[in-house]
Amino acid sequence: MGRPRIHDERTREALLRAAGRVLAEEGAGAVSLRRLADEVGASTQAIYTVFGSKHGLIQAMHRAGFENLDTHLADVAPDPDPTTHLRGLVLAYRASAASQPHLYEVMFGCPFPEFEPDEHDQRLALGTLARLRTILDGHARSGALAGHDPEVLTLQIWALAHGLASLERSGALGEPAEAEAIWRSTVDTFLRGLALAA
Repeated sequence: MGRPRIHDERTREALLRAAGRVLAEEGAGAVSLRRLADEVGASTQAIYTVFGSKHGLIQAMHRAGFENLDTHLADVAPDPDPTTHLRGLVLAYRASAASQPHLYEVMFGCPFPEFEPDEHDQRLALGTLARLRTILDGHARSGALAGHDPEVLTLQIWALAHGLASLERSGALGEPAEAEAIWRSTVDTFLRGLALAA
């Protein structure tokens, strides 16, 4: 039997999960290549093979977070009613943040001061906003968002979702059921405001 590969996709995913777990439980200072190698039963060489460096590992976490967010947004079924569609998108944002909170922290919290997103990372991050902007442009062309600037509305929806997600992560919104009720009521209030403004 041949020697098992030490740098396949399963190893990559295991290392990302381990990094997220250590980050969530002990903070960024505890995330080291040696610690992660021990966590998954691999060598540090395996980490270098998969990610190139600690910076590459952090970059992979950052990118995985935005890919996760974009997947959640893409899974929202289109709806000709912008109220239904936008509610689904905001709640998908919540689901993304809740599904991998450690990645959300890397995306927006900058827990690793040595990490600086490069141009590719920035394009990936902005791509999630571009998806939302494209959806809003479509509703605007249909006349469903008359009186609203899609660019401004994109930023407003992002601010709403990001603010709620950050509060939920800090525990300020209470237990999950309480947090969900606050998300839904806040989103519905915002959407009613859009209808009135139009």
